[in-house]
Amino acid sequence: MTKNEAVQRMIRLCGGRPTSAADSRNEVLAGDYLDDAHDLLVQLGLPTTREDRVELTPHSSSKEITSTEWEVGLTADDDVLAISASGWVSDSTQKMTVEMRGANLWQRDDSVSTGSPWKKTFDDEITVVRVIKLPFAEHSPTIQQYMLTWAAREYWANQASPKTVDRDVRQRIHLAIETAYLRAKITAENENAEKQRANLLDTAQSLRIRGRRRQAALIY
Repeated sequence: MTKNEAVQRMIRLCGGRPTSAADSRNEVLAGDYLDDAHDLLVQLGLPTTREDRVELTPHSSSKEITSTEWEVGLTADDDVLAISASGWVSDSTQKMTVEMRGANLWQRDDSVSTGSPWKKTFDDEITVVRVIKLPFAEHSPTIQQYMLTWAAREYWANQASPKTVDRDVRQRIHLAIETAYLRAKITAENENAEKQRANLLDTAQSLRIRGRRRQAALIY
């Protein structure tokens, strides 16, 4: 699936062609989500064939400001853990909900001459739901990455990693998830700190301007 095809799919699922402001916004969001997911895959050294590694599906609720579903691969060498997770942020409570719908371990088989070289070696259908308080004032693409890696980390920890998978493979996947999670968490926290500093500067500037106006009013 190309980026444009993913965008058009998102638009169709959201209600039609981008003929209104709302639909145009959906087009932008769909492109952003695809880029964020793809960038994360690149950072982790994953195969970046979009049709194999990334799927986007909207989630509908009046209480959500944004939502999407990812099917994401987290890799260590040639072993890929694919986790399907949907997440959304409540505008009123600033709580993030992530629902993890299963984990699949894929391994590459280069002896395959036709079709995909990836074969599934583990399948887990457990669903886990977690809700956490967001430490951020605003939602952003950076937080999308944080949400994604957090979901992977929670899922892998809660299902304790499949015992059918080789111990060395489990350790490599665990390390890949932890690295991605910490990178995304630090980036999101830094972004939030910058926004808070900017807000404080804006508030201080506003108070100074207000003070000068009051002084001027008293003088005249």
